[in-house]
Amino acid sequence: MNDKSFYAHGHIVMAAIRVLKQQKTEVSPQTVSQILQISLEQTYLICKKLDEHGIVEMISSTAGDRLFIRKHQQIEEFSDAEETSLQDEINNFRNSQTQLEQKASDFQSEKNERQRQLFADIEARLKKSKTKE
Repeated sequence: MNDKSFYAHGHIVMAAIRVLKQQKTEVSPQTVSQILQISLEQTYLICKKLDEHGIVEMISSTAGDRLFIRKHQQIEEFSDAEETSLQDEINNFRNSQTQLEQKASDFQSEKNERQRQLFADIEARLKKSKTKE
């Protein structure tokens, strides 16, 4: 299932939820992952994204998590072209880290320049006071 987009994963998970509901069995991320033979972590990731968009509702209780389909038509808003891959996310993170490092470097160089200027001013004042005496 690694080569599919969020759109495809969402449809597959919603189909599994419907099958489990039809069989009148427990509709939880655990049973969905067993039916689809994917890892529980991947199932939770997909369900959490679907829950954030209001497509699936994930209710947590002491008995465990339960899944319910709410607005199944909203998944059509996602297309394969809009899918960002993990590599894109990593690149975005690296770019933001590089920008942050650049800002820190700029701040440090400005601080060093201000410090040099301050010392130069102090030295000039000391020379000036020595020449007056």
